[in-house]
Amino acid sequence: MKRNVNAGICTLIFVLATLAPQYGRAQQKKITTANIPFEFVIGGTKLPSGEYIIDSIAPGIFLFRNKSVKNVEEQVTTLPLATPPQDTPAKLIFVRSDNAYFLSEICINNNPRILTTHYGLQTETGSKGKEHRDVLLNER
Repeated sequence: MKRNVNAGICTLIFVLATLAPQYGRAQQKKITTANIPFEFVIGGTKLPSGEYIIDSIAPGIFLFRNKSVKNVEEQVTTLPLATPPQDTPAKLIFVRSDNAYFLSEICINNNPRILTTHYGLQTETGSKGKEHRDVLLNER
């Protein structure tokens, strides 16, 4: 009986080991980057211009990491905007306020999302003529 249990466990480990590489390849995700040509603010933190990797770490939560400068990163939490789906490119929307650009919206997969920290800077329903800049996202 003990021999059958050990054989079953070995068979299970073998099956899992052979399936794990295929599962890992199926889970590959695209890398999203943005070349932001100006200093900007996320959640009270001023970040330098440069190329950023943008990771979706959970539904509605994104991590911005500077590609060339170590330890320059910031996490943002977003909420979906109640706008009808449109065929819009993947982009970041920045709003200028108090002589600085604040990240206001993220649009990925025709799903516009607003940052929870700057809800009042929303470009669609609260910007009241404030200057805004769009930065296109690149997916590889």
